[in-house]
Amino acid sequence: MSRPPLRVNMYATVTPVKDELGQPYRTLIQELAEHGIGLGLPIYQGHYVTLPRGTVVLVEAAEKGFVYSFDSRVLDLQGGAVPLMWIAWPQDYAKLQRRSFVRLNYSLPVSIIRRGADGHEERFRGGTIDISGGGALLLTCAPVDFGQVLGLEIEVP
Repeated sequence: MSRPPLRVNMYATVTPVKDELGQPYRTLIQELAEHGIGLGLPIYQGHYVTLPRGTVVLVEAAEKGFVYSFDSRVLDLQGGAVPLMWIAWPQDYAKLQRRSFVRLNYSLPVSIIRRGADGHEERFRGGTIDISGGGALLLTCAPVDFGQVLGLEIEVP
């Protein structure tokens, strides 16, 4: 399988798998190299968390509503201006969605209904960019105020 699409400065949590407490430690991805992933050495209660070489960890890295989750192991610790914990690239990873509903990139034509305070109804056209069980991202040329309540008629083929 390919490597997860990680990037420098991506937020991550590292949880030692055999830790009795299962304490997750927050960190940032600092370096990406052929031999591994350099994480900023986590700090917990004011002290660096130094996990021994070979420690198996669960890593979760967040990006744009998704979490990439994978198991890895600590390769080495490196001192410096930004101390690093090097972990191995995973053999496999899962892409998890943290939203309540799956969001699909799906374009559908939409009739948008706006009702004025006087009860007058105005209709205009638009389309969906994406859609989910909790809502839709719409595109329209008509001006719409933030928080304005609209009626939608979605044209399903």
